Amino acid sequence: MSVSNSNPKDDSNFHLVSIRAASRKLGIPYHLLLNAVKSGTLPSYKPFNSRRFVLLGEIEAHILAHRSGGEQ
Repeated sequence: MSVSNSNPKDDSNFHLVSIRAASRKLGIPYHLLLNAVKSGTLPSYKPFNSRRFVLLGEIEAHILAHRSGGEQ
């Protein structure tokens, strides 16, 4: 399942993936992502009343928006 994207060549960040799959792909601890979703820090999607899914691009955007130090 994917969300429409203006650039179909690079739609990997616009695929809905499980929280566990996102944690593996991004190298982020599962419980860290789960807590962020539960607290509402990161948006999640529950299509058809199933498990929660996230968009990789939204997680990466959140991380980049909250980085500190270094060149920005």
